[in-house]
Amino acid sequence: MFESLRLPANARVLDIGCGSASFATWASRQAPEGFVLAVDLDPRVVEWARQQYPVCDYPNLVFQQADACELDFEAEPFDFVTSNACLHYLEHPGKAFAAASRHLKPGGRLCVICLGRGNLTRLYKALDKVKAAPGWASYFKDFQRFGSLADPASCEPWLKEAGLVKKQARLANDPITFPHRRYFQEWLNNNFSNYFDRLPMGLRESFSQEVVEFYCRGQAADEPVRAFRVWLQLEAAKSR
Repeated sequence: MFESLRLPANARVLDIGCGSASFATWASRQAPEGFVLAVDLDPRVVEWARQQYPVCDYPNLVFQQADACELDFEAEPFDFVTSNACLHYLEHPGKAFAAASRHLKPGGRLCVICLGRGNLTRLYKALDKVKAAPGWASYFKDFQRFGSLADPASCEPWLKEAGLVKKQARLANDPITFPHRRYFQEWLNNNFSNYFDRLPMGLRESFSQEVVEFYCRGQAADEPVRAFRVWLQLEAAKSR
């Protein structure tokens, strides 16, 4: 969706959860006569981005620390509010819609991509199975996954409450293929720290091996491994 986004040269853009700032820097180049405000909850991310993309190189780009659900800027409204791979960390992505809408012009567009319902279902089943097994269960007492996975239907009431009209919303499949299960295990280790942080360092490798073995049961040891991500792509416009 972002690849097809056409920004006018004078567009004002608010990017929520800017992370590595790849979209924010792209937007600043697409709108040289406009303005891009890129925000992230983590002040370390903001400081890193300021150092990587200084004002002398990106004069129309500003980085600021902010909470997606409590945006409150003394700035004129924006033409676009965007968020890429961020809002699934909230209890529901819709919790950020009202804050985004407050900073949109009438007719302005909200464009969101975040992980959606059905994402990595098979992998979460393997993680849940292993962490509930004897020997592991004690490390996961009161464990809760962070964030939430939404779909177009669950976003409808949040959009309506925020004064936003849905233009498009869909779930898009995005499979990842790993040529060998050891690469799949490395990806697992690097992307599911909320599970591994519960474990002593000496047990983390054993845990991930058990998850991989459960996930890959029935497959040959040298067979490629696939994981199935699902993304929610949402576009809405401010109605008032």
